[in-house]
Amino acid sequence: MSRENEAVYVISIDNQRRLSLEDEEVSLSDLTLKLDALRESNTDLAVIIRSDRDIPVQAVIDIMDTLKAADITKVGIVTKPEG
Repeated sequence: MSRENEAVYVISIDNQRRLSLEDEEVSLSDLTLKLDALRESNTDLAVIIRSDRDIPVQAVIDIMDTLKAADITKVGIVTKPEG
């Protein structure tokens, strides 16, 4: 399977629960719209969720639910290191 058409996007959530997609701050509802548009243009879309290590798990689950609703199944999660 070729990965040349795969696009990887980063969703970040900080300790204030602010979301950003590729360094552009977005609300959860705007994230849904943007992901739908990205998915339309690239069906091989992958997303990395980068969260502050102190963020509640539910906030990450909310993002994952949004990804699921957008039919994005290639998802990775990383935490920001301390310091």
